[in-house]
Amino acid sequence: MALKLLGRARPHVGRAEPHPAVFDAAPLNDEQKDAVRLSLGSDLIYLWGPPGTGKTTTLAHIVEAHYRAGRSVLVLSNTNIAVDTAAEKIAERLRGERNFHDALFLRWGIAVKPELIERFGDKVVFELVVERFAGSLHDELRSLKAELQKTAEALAGEKSLLARWDRLAEIRTALAALRRRRAEAEKHRAAAETAILRIEEKIASLRADEKEASALSLVDRAIRGLFPNLLRKRRESLERELLRERDKLSRASFVIGEIDAETEPLAAEESEILRKIPHSVEIAKKKIAELEQKSDSLSRKIRALDAELAGLREKIRQKARVVAATAHQAHFKSFPFERFDVVVIDEASMLIFPIVFLLASMAGCKVVIAGDFRQLPPIVHLPPRMGGDFLGMDAFRVAGVQKAVERGETPPSLAALRVQYRMDEPICRIVSEAFYPDLALVPHESVKSRPAPDPFPLGEGSLFLVNTSPLRPWASYPPYSSSRYNVLHAIVVRNMVESIAEAGFLPSPPDPNDALAVVSPFREQAELISAVLEESLGAGANGIASSVHSFQGNEKDTVILDLTLASGCAPGRFFTFDSRDSQGGRLFNVAFSRARRRLVVVADLDYMFSGRYPISPILLDILRRLRTEALSPPLRDVLLPSPSGLPLPSDVLGDIAIFGAGTFYPAFRDDLDSAAKSILIVSPYATESRLSSLMDRLVAAARRGVEVSIVSGNRFRALPPRQIETLLHHGIKVGLREKLHQKLAVIDGRIVWHGSLNILSHRGTEESMLRISSRAFAARVLKFMKTGAPAEIVEAAGPFASPLCPKCGFPMKMSVAPSKKKKKISFACPRCRFAMAAG
Repeated sequence: MALKLLGRARPHVGRAEPHPAVFDAAPLNDEQKDAVRLSLGSDLIYLWGPPGTGKTTTLAHIVEAHYRAGRSVLVLSNTNIAVDTAAEKIAERLRGERNFHDALFLRWGIAVKPELIERFGDKVVFELVVERFAGSLHDELRSLKAELQKTAEALAGEKSLLARWDRLAEIRTALAALRRRRAEAEKHRAAAETAILRIEEKIASLRADEKEASALSLVDRAIRGLFPNLLRKRRESLERELLRERDKLSRASFVIGEIDAETEPLAAEESEILRKIPHSVEIAKKKIAELEQKSDSLSRKIRALDAELAGLREKIRQKARVVAATAHQAHFKSFPFERFDVVVIDEASMLIFPIVFLLASMAGCKVVIAGDFRQLPPIVHLPPRMGGDFLGMDAFRVAGVQKAVERGETPPSLAALRVQYRMDEPICRIVSEAFYPDLALVPHESVKSRPAPDPFPLGEGSLFLVNTSPLRPWASYPPYSSSRYNVLHAIVVRNMVESIAEAGFLPSPPDPNDALAVVSPFREQAELISAVLEESLGAGANGIASSVHSFQGNEKDTVILDLTLASGCAPGRFFTFDSRDSQGGRLFNVAFSRARRRLVVVADLDYMFSGRYPISPILLDILRRLRTEALSPPLRDVLLPSPSGLPLPSDVLGDIAIFGAGTFYPAFRDDLDSAAKSILIVSPYATESRLSSLMDRLVAAARRGVEVSIVSGNRFRALPPRQIETLLHHGIKVGLREKLHQKLAVIDGRIVWHGSLNILSHRGTEESMLRISSRAFAARVLKFMKTGAPAEIVEAAGPFASPLCPKCGFPMKMSVAPSKKKKKISFACPRCRFAMAAG
C-alpha cells in the first residue's frame, strides 16, 4: 500500500456490486454509483469531488457499502465540522440498521454541528452514547461527585476552623509575651518617673543653696559649708543624671507605644476569630475525622463506578463497526482504535501527505482518498529547502493523479464527480470553465428546475458585478503585514448587506444564517467588514464575513466576494497565479464556488485591467465574463443609502464622504477644531509648509487637553527636526517609523479620514480621502497603528509615538524585522544614531 500511495506501484482496481440496499431509494447519479462500485472492487481509490458534486453523499454510500460487506470502516477528515457533516450523512444511511442504536456507528471526539447532535447525538456521538448506555449509572456518579464536592468543602471548612484555632493559640502566645514586655516597660517607666522627681527636688535645693551662698561672705560660707563652685558641680552632675532618667522615661514610653500598636491588631484578630469559631477544637477534630472517613468512602464508590463506566466505554468502543474522527485525533496515542478494514480520508487535499500516509496505514485492505486538488491546499510554513515543497503536496499530487488529469488522462483508480447540486447554472458555468475545463461540471436537473428566488435588492439573476472604479477606492497594508484592507469596499459591502437585511433575506438571531456570506482573500479585510457589520447589525452580523480560507467547506444562498484590491497596493501572490492548480488558483476556486443562488463580486475593474500588475489571466477572464453576463447595479441607486446630510462639499455615500485635495483641508480643519479627546495623524511624508499650516490648530487642541499624536517618518520629506521639537514642546507626541504606508487620521475615536493623500505633505494633487464616522472602524484603524512595543515603552511614549532617545531626547525611529513567531522591534535615533532593541 505504501508504494501505491507514493505512486510507485499500481493499485488493484476493480468493480463490485454493493448490497442492494446501498442504492435503494438513493438519489445517486451514475458517477456516484460507479465510485461506490470502484471502492468495493479496489484496494485504493481516489474520489475527486469538485464543489457541490455530492462528494460527502457519495462517501456516505461508500461507507454503507463496505459496512454491508462486513468490513469495519474509519472515516477521517481535516476538521470537526467536516467530520460532523460526513457523520450526519452516514447516520442517515445506517439509521435503519437493527443495531444502529447499539453503537454501530460512533462519532469519536468533539461534535460541533448542532444538526448532528440534535438528530443523532445519543446514537452516534461517543460521549452521548456512553451517557445513554450508562443510564442511572451516570446519574449516580454525578450525585456521588456532587456529594464528594460538598464533603470536600465541609472538610476544608473544618480544617480552616482548625487552622483558626491554631492561629488563635499563636495570637494568645504573642499577646502574653507582649503583656509581659509591657509590664516590664511600665516598671522601667515608673522607676524613671520616681528618679526624675527625686533628682528635680535635689536640683531645686542646690539652686537655693547656690543663691544663698552667693550672698554670704567667705567666713560665713566656710562656717556653713556652702561653697558656690562645689554646689554648682553637684547641681550639674544631677542635671546630667536627670537627662539620663528622662531618656529612660522616653524609651520606656516609646516601647509601650510600640507594644500597644502591635497588641491592638492581634487583639482585634483574636476577637474576630472568637466571634466566628462555632465550636471547640475538639469538636472540629472529631468532624474532620468523620468527614475524611466519608470522603474516603465516596471516593471508593466513585472509583468503582468509574471503573464500571470505563468497562462500559470499552464495550461500546468494541461494538462500533464504523467510526468517524478528525485526522489529527486519529494519529494521537489516545485514539483507542488501531486497525480497520477500510480507511476513508475526506478532504485529503487539505492534509499534508505524511498524515495521509500514516492514516492509510491503519487500513487492513482498502483505502479511499477523497477531496478536490483544485481547492485549498495543505497549509505549510516551512521553506522549500526544509521540505516545504514536499509537505505542500497532497495525496493526489504525490500519487500522480493530478498530473494525469492535467494530461487529459483518467487513472483507473480515480472516480471523478461532474454533476453538481449546489450552484445555479450561470455560477456553475463560470466555475467549471475557469477551474475545471478538464472535467466540465454540469448542474443536476434539480438545480435547473429550482423555483425562481424571491426578488433580490440588487436585481434579478445569479451573477452580479459591482465595479467600484468610479469611487476611486484605495487599498492599504496593515503595518508590518502582507494582508490588505480597503475602506471604501468595506463600506460598500456593509451598505449592500444592510439593504439585503432590510429586504428580509437575512434571518434574525438566533436563527442560523444560511442566506448570506461575505468573503475576501484577505483576513484583515474580512475582519474590517465584520467590525462595521457588527456596528450596523449587532448580533445579526455574527459569522457573515470571513476570509476565503476560513469559508472552505461552507456554502450560502448568496455570497459577496470582495476582491479588495485597489490603488495603493500591489496585488500579492494570490492574484498573480498562472495555473488553476497553484495556491492562488485554488483559493479563487473556493471563493467563486461557495454560492448557491447568487454570486456578487465587488472589484475595482480599472485597477484589475490597468496592466500595471500581472493579474492572473484566469481571474481576468472571469471578470471579463462577469462584465458581459452579470448584472451591474448602479452604485448610487441600488447599493448605497441616501446621503446622510453631512454639511460637507463632497460625494456622500451613507455615512462616508469622499473628498479631493481641494475640499479635504477645510473639512479636516473643522474636525481638528472640534476635537475633544484625541487626534492621530498618520502621514508617511511631511513638509514644513503643510505642517505649518496645521500647527496652530494642533497646538490649540493640545492646550485644551486633546491628546495629539503624529506618526510619520519616510526618509524623504521627513518631518523637519525643528518642527518635531516644536511639537514636543507643546506636548504633541511624535512617532517615526520605517516602511510607513497608511495615510489616515482618527479624531475622538470616531471620525476616520483614510485614503491616498499624505495629510502633512500633499497639495495640488488628485488624491482623495474618505471621511467615515464609525467607532468600529476607528477602533480597527487604531489597532493597526499601535506600535506593539513592550509595555514599559508604551507607558512612557503612548501607543502610537516613539520613545525619546535617552542620549539626546529626540524621537527614535521604529523598525520591525519580519518574524513568524514575534515581531522584532528596534528603535534608532535619527539625530545621534543611538539604537536599542525593544522586542
